This record gives sequence, structure tokens and C-alpha cells, in this order.
Amino acid sequence: MLRYVVRVWVRPERAQEWAEWMEREHIPEVLASGCFRAASLWEASSEEGEFWVEYECPSAEQFAHYERQWAPALRQKHQERFGADVQVRRSLLHRRACWIPPQAE
Repeated sequence: MLRYVVRVWVRPERAQEWAEWMEREHIPEVLASGCFRAASLWEASSEEGEFWVEYECPSAEQFAHYERQWAPALRQKHQERFGADVQVRRSLLHRRACWIPPQAE
């Protein structure tokens, strides 16, 4: 399982518009690609206009397919709508380890 994380800084005056567009349009379009199992949108409490979008991807092959077939058009659409009002940083994370605490009795 891979985690594709998109960290976004949005000009505060456009943050609400951006978040609503992501929820209503962009994230559903990304999920419609069939390349991801789930998505989460996070808003940072420490800085106005900072968001994180996390997508769960089952394999490197699925992610590569998304990058080739879907990402260019979706990124262009995002750029045309928000342009210089956003800064984006993308990361693909590979789980190295996971800990689950024992259940309390």
C-alpha cells in the first residue's frame, strides 16, 4: 500500500473556495480514475490555508498508471482554476513499518 500525499497552501481569501471545489469536484474525479482506494482531506489547525490530501494507492503500478493517464489533465484543471493562489508539494510514501498497540483488557 502506498500513500500519495498532496500538501497545498492556498491564499487565505481563496481557501474556502478551494476546499469546497476539492470536496465537490477534484477528489471525486481523482477517485473516478480507479487508481486509489480512498482519499482524505485534512486542514491544518496551525496555519490558515494549509491542507493535506491523502490518497491510498494499492500499488506502484496503479500510481504510475494514474500519473500517465489522469494526473496531467487533472493538474492542468487545478492550475487553470487556482493558478498562483496555491502552492503544491506532492509526495509518494511507502510504508516502512507500522505499530499497533496491544489491546487494553
